[in-house]
Amino acid sequence: MQMNTANAKSYKTASIGKKILIPILFMAFFQIVLFWLFIFQLGLFDSVVRQAKKSFFNNAFNNAAVVDSEMWFHFSDLATLSKPIKALGKEYAKSIEQHSSFTVSPDILTDMVLKSPHLHADGIYLELSRPDSPEVFHFRSNPQKLARLVRQESVDFAGDILPLFPQYAQAAGDNPALRRFLNYLKERNQTPVSLTMYERGIWSPILSLDNDNPALLFVIPLNYQNTVYGFLASEVFLSSFDKLIGNTSFPENFPHQVMLVHYNHLTAKYDIIAEKAFNMEALESDLAADILFRSRDILNYSSTDLLSEPTIHGQKYFCSAHLLTYASSEYIPFSESSFYYVTISPRNVVMQEADLLIRTFIFLIILFVLFSIIVALFITKQVVFPISALTAAIGQKEFPQNFLSLPKTEISEIDILTNTIISQNQNILDFHQTITEILMASDINLVTFYTDTAHNITRGFGTFQALLGEDFANESAITFTSDAFENLKKKIYQNFTLHSSYCDRFKDGSIQTDIYLDQRTQKYICVKTRELEHGRTIVMLDYTKYVLEQEQIKKERDYDVLTSLLNRFSFTKKATDYLFRHPDELICMVMWDLDFLKTLNDTYGHDAGDLYLCQAGRILKELDPEKSLTARVSGDEFYAFLFGYDSQEAMTAIVRQTHQKLNESYITLPNGEHYGMSASCGYVCSIGGNYEDLKKCADLAMYVSKKSVKGSIHEFEAEDVPLV
Repeated sequence: MQMNTANAKSYKTASIGKKILIPILFMAFFQIVLFWLFIFQLGLFDSVVRQAKKSFFNNAFNNAAVVDSEMWFHFSDLATLSKPIKALGKEYAKSIEQHSSFTVSPDILTDMVLKSPHLHADGIYLELSRPDSPEVFHFRSNPQKLARLVRQESVDFAGDILPLFPQYAQAAGDNPALRRFLNYLKERNQTPVSLTMYERGIWSPILSLDNDNPALLFVIPLNYQNTVYGFLASEVFLSSFDKLIGNTSFPENFPHQVMLVHYNHLTAKYDIIAEKAFNMEALESDLAADILFRSRDILNYSSTDLLSEPTIHGQKYFCSAHLLTYASSEYIPFSESSFYYVTISPRNVVMQEADLLIRTFIFLIILFVLFSIIVALFITKQVVFPISALTAAIGQKEFPQNFLSLPKTEISEIDILTNTIISQNQNILDFHQTITEILMASDINLVTFYTDTAHNITRGFGTFQALLGEDFANESAITFTSDAFENLKKKIYQNFTLHSSYCDRFKDGSIQTDIYLDQRTQKYICVKTRELEHGRTIVMLDYTKYVLEQEQIKKERDYDVLTSLLNRFSFTKKATDYLFRHPDELICMVMWDLDFLKTLNDTYGHDAGDLYLCQAGRILKELDPEKSLTARVSGDEFYAFLFGYDSQEAMTAIVRQTHQKLNESYITLPNGEHYGMSASCGYVCSIGGNYEDLKKCADLAMYVSKKSVKGSIHEFEAEDVPLV
């Protein structure tokens, strides 16, 4: 999708600012014009509405007492009970911590009863329980007795408070509709306890807690550490709503506006919280269902559960529980200077200009959308299409060497960036080539790879031919896809044999080091691998000289120089390790002491003695290296450690055959004379054992052999000396 000037439409070169800023400025100017047109229409509408509402409310507030008795309703001020609520929480927490029964102090109930008349409600209901106990405490104040009780100068709990609630409260607690509502509310209110918990309260459906007084309850859950331990509710009888509205009648099909209003006595200001328009024919059911019981969306109740009757008779109007619950916390709870009420006004007073406003608003939205589409198409043609062509071309490039040509966008800033990318890629290729030439000139055999895991590409450079052989003569500074790099690794590693491996760990990661023997070139190649945050590095070095030097050092440390057998230190370590790893395996410890070595050295010189020792070493090397360890531990002493044989007889036979070879062998002296060999041998066979103990036993057996007849062999016996 490369875009060239020869085969694609050319654009006039300009900065991206000019190509985008000019249409955006036109769009902003058009938006300002639309905004002021809308504000002008809104101002006309708002002025009419303000005047109508002001006139209506001024008339309504002339006599607050009259209005209060006819059309205002004071809602539950549950903050009045904040102190006893807090005390209840402490009592519950104390019972949980001390694993004791949950009891309510008489002082708390007395305080709650005496404060309840300030709620502007008909009564209160309290229910408490412990999650680990089936017992439930119920309290419900009797509204008829409550008014008389509050007027008393002194109140006695046992005589005045206690008789108010036992049977009366138990009947309410067993009410099925109330139980269903409280259980659902409990599931929805697993929130930490708070002094402002009344803000989470909600109105219940119509409940008949007794036969005489169907009511609405404003209920709050009492929480402690995400556990609901009770409910507190203010009870409002439906008869209270009769006093609110009375039997006011309205003409049929007369449009009205229902409003939830907050009024503050101190400032004489009001706030309209919600409005809804209804025709009077809908007031019988739709108004109550939509305004009063809008909380069904929260409680997930069906309309049948919410409405105990199909209609609300007598044209009563109720407060919206949903709006009350989610009103501003500045007004909840209600103080003595502010309250909420529901009122009704003719709809034509406040909505007479609504149709004009709606038509104007829709027209302005359509104009804005059309102009936005035009601006978007212009910007797409001038900016987006050229940039898309560039990104498509970049997406088709896999390696830096392919980024040496990219399409022009005719946008000056982006074209400068494109030229910079091309220049940087050329510099990278030149740098790789320069480093490769420097390595070759300095005789350093090294190959490096870096894998970018984000883009699945690998870059490598180095002296491929010098390090890896003629098969890599054409490799230099190159870049691979993930599949191509995997194929290259298979080609490199196909003749590698692992020699050793170890890992160095650091605070910021680790380096894995593997040393391989290249079977083609007989070189030891060190491969160092390090995982990075966004990739991986692999460095290959020629380690041949280092490995050979280390092996020579190891040989001089572990082997006898004259016979090439293990020395005492190495033999002891290997035998001890084997015994530790195989404690229950049959083994054999053998010692040989060459006879007449001192005589040979004194008579024919030490060169002859060295021939004597080397011949003994060659015979011991004939033992199966997979089943034996052999060593020269001192001047004329040789050890063997046999293992892995099926039986003691087979192991003994090998020892005796080797001993016979030693005694039948000879060396040829410089004068041509044959000098026969002789060795005294002692051995011990055992199931596992301690190395030092086995060595002592073999040494004792050899001592017996040497003291009896030169060149003899003796197996350790318990009678020789106890194994200590």
